[in-house]
Amino acid sequence: MRKVIAAFADKDSVFEVGRAWAPSLITAFARVEGKAVGIFANQPFSPRAGAIDSAAADKASRFVEWCDAYALPLVSFVDNPGYMVGPDAEKEGIARHHARPLSAIHHRQVPLYTIQIRKAYGLGPFAMSGYGASRNMPELRVAWPSVESGGMSLEGAAYLVKRKEIRDAENAVTARTIRDQYAEEMRDVASGVRAGRTFSFDDVILPEQTRPLIASMLRRTKRSLPTKRIRHIDTR
Repeated sequence: MRKVIAAFADKDSVFEVGRAWAPSLITAFARVEGKAVGIFANQPFSPRAGAIDSAAADKASRFVEWCDAYALPLVSFVDNPGYMVGPDAEKEGIARHHARPLSAIHHRQVPLYTIQIRKAYGLGPFAMSGYGASRNMPELRVAWPSVESGGMSLEGAAYLVKRKEIRDAENAVTARTIRDQYAEEMRDVASGVRAGRTFSFDDVILPEQTRPLIASMLRRTKRSLPTKRIRHIDTR
């Protein structure tokens, strides 16, 4: 993901903050055609594969509020398998923490441009874009053709839909084959092109179109500070 961000931003302009904290999420300041922006992105090559845990949720909300306080437009890159689940995540208070980025995005005053590049499952993409909120939706929400979106991963959906066949399979190899076949059948349904046809995104673009498109949007952005700013940045 850092290579994606480096290719998107102006050369040598990326300044990452909080790299050692919540490695599932990247937060950085950068420039695009000379204009300063705040970038937050999922990191699939992290121990939790980019899933949002309590620390990542706090990191995202704090960064959004930080950029909002200084009138920096936000760009998010989504490659997210969802929120962390399970006993360990619950002990960390994920149910409480996961609402923070949603609230921060909902109350922001600055523009938000979202690019979904690969996995976009469950509630994770909502935390990265605020999509689905009653107001203050992202100004732009586009996807690459490589995106896969849905309520859960294709493999997880296969386990639910084909659970009887998987349970009755002769052996583990056969069960895995049943799962993989169904997941492959559903891949087109979850694809970015299919989602684009149903207006789940504003557009489906090629990776090389990302920088020119966002640069064009930034040129239209007013650089004056919002009349109302979030003056308190959550440090919990």
